[in-house]
Amino acid sequence: MKKLFPFIVLITGISLLAFTFTNCGRSSRRFVTSVKSDLDKQLDLIIAANDLVPLESPSAESPQLVALGKELFFDTSMSGLNDVSCASCHSPNLGSGDGLPLSLGSGTTGTFPNRRQVAGVLPMRRHSMALFNTGRDGRTHALWDGRLNLINGVPSTPLAILSGPNPQRSDITSMFENAFDIQPLFPIINRTEFLGVNNPLANLGNPSVIWDTVLFQRLLTQTKYVTLFSQAYPNVATNNLNPGHISRAIRAYTRTTFVANNSPFDKYIAGDIHALTENQKLGMRTFYTNGACNVCHTGNTFTNNDFEGIAVPQLTFAPFQDDRGREDDTGNPADRYHFKTPGLRNVKLSAPYMHNGAFDTLESVISHYSNVESSINNYTIPPSFQQHYELTLIFDNDSARNQERIDQVSDPRLKAGINLRPEEQQNLVDFLENGLLDETFKNR
Repeated sequence: MKKLFPFIVLITGISLLAFTFTNCGRSSRRFVTSVKSDLDKQLDLIIAANDLVPLESPSAESPQLVALGKELFFDTSMSGLNDVSCASCHSPNLGSGDGLPLSLGSGTTGTFPNRRQVAGVLPMRRHSMALFNTGRDGRTHALWDGRLNLINGVPSTPLAILSGPNPQRSDITSMFENAFDIQPLFPIINRTEFLGVNNPLANLGNPSVIWDTVLFQRLLTQTKYVTLFSQAYPNVATNNLNPGHISRAIRAYTRTTFVANNSPFDKYIAGDIHALTENQKLGMRTFYTNGACNVCHTGNTFTNNDFEGIAVPQLTFAPFQDDRGREDDTGNPADRYHFKTPGLRNVKLSAPYMHNGAFDTLESVISHYSNVESSINNYTIPPSFQQHYELTLIFDNDSARNQERIDQVSDPRLKAGINLRPEEQQNLVDFLENGLLDETFKNR
């Protein structure tokens, strides 16, 4: 009996350590007794080396501004034919995307997986980028090529009226705090997105007039919007509103709704060593070591917010049109075929992948990174893609252009090939799909 006593004390002590103690209801702390494995210790070093901390929630917006933004986000009355909204390409049910490789706007029918291009309606040339964590404070560039930007308070866009230190529509630009305050305005004037063709709104022609018409003749003729705008902007008279008030409200909604920061990864780096499975931990190690994914997908948002060349096959429609990415905005040949690095949180929900949706699975993305030269030269279009389009999907098989895409690859390790073992690939996919998954946005 004497020999059993220390053992009983030890077990009792361990049990007590697992309890949650409270200090008069003011605070609590759970003492975890689990011993870290060698893998956990390796990941501790990775966490420290990459300065990884849980991603904080964005700063608060007024509930009235968010309510207005939500109503606008789902409202089709900003489109030429009253048939599409922001949610058509950024659906909460589709991971803030639309499920298509190349998006479809006004004049098309159905929702994914039954969304179809109608003859005579032009599809978009790029994939809808997921919205998770994109509207956070300090973001300077929006869109795959970064052509909408706000740097040191000065906007730059394809339109002179919204560009430079003294733009013609300074009433609109005064609302810009972030590049993503600019973005919601441009689908309204794009014929492949909201505007369409041969309708009263499209026939106005002038972007400034289109925006004002949408605000004053499409929205503020509805009683609900008179109320919502007055609640969101109580110090602005209705006749002093401008289209910038539309875009600012939409960003307030997206930045507080499409938040992904409660994943197993976040819990793990906060100290819960059981939040990730063993395979996901192995995948996390691969992400930061052999996979070198963190070269571009940095920090706790998993993006460097920069533009990189990764030799993506050019998926487009016949007749062929090239997409030179960042160069289209900067005019710098060094930026050719460089595109914005997307974040990876909730990446499981936003297939297909890349700026043109060329790859339908994360496995195919990782396979591309294993040998970009082979991938781009032997690319085949996933068979499920064509059913959504009247136009014929094609890919660029011009050897000179594809060699230039390879030459423009930003990182030499990627150019040489990220050769992962099959089990490393499987674990990496598990980490990306499930370790970074946070579906709590659906309840906001």
